[in-house]
Amino acid sequence: MRVDEKTEASVKQALDVFVESYRTHDLQKLRTLFGNEPDVLIYGDGSSERRGLSSLEEHVRKEWAASEQVSLDIEWTSISGSEDAVWVAADGKFAARVGNDDVISPMRMTLVMIRGASRWKIVQLHLSFPGVDEGRAVQQKNL
Repeated sequence: MRVDEKTEASVKQALDVFVESYRTHDLQKLRTLFGNEPDVLIYGDGSSERRGLSSLEEHVRKEWAASEQVSLDIEWTSISGSEDAVWVAADGKFAARVGNDDVISPMRMTLVMIRGASRWKIVQLHLSFPGVDEGRAVQQKNL
């Protein structure tokens, strides 16, 4: 079920904060987007990339250390849900500068978010790079 315009706008605002905090390497701001529930789940595209909230900081710092510049560009979203929970699908582009190489890859995100006191909170996130070999998204040149 589609959400109303106000809900859609506030979810998109949270996605914008996600994109901006990832681009600027602002871990503190990124962390505020996630719920505090013990079952928060973050999926990557590798077979062993299932992470809980406790490993978010370590994982993100490692990703950011591997590249000088990172950007995410969300080009399409589908937002459905109810009053207190939404599920989001998004397509876009991931770009990074790794050494002297510019890396560009398609990106897909799916999220489950719950309504928090001040904003929507991510409780499940799956981020993948379709068409890129597992574990090699950042190593590819000019995809």
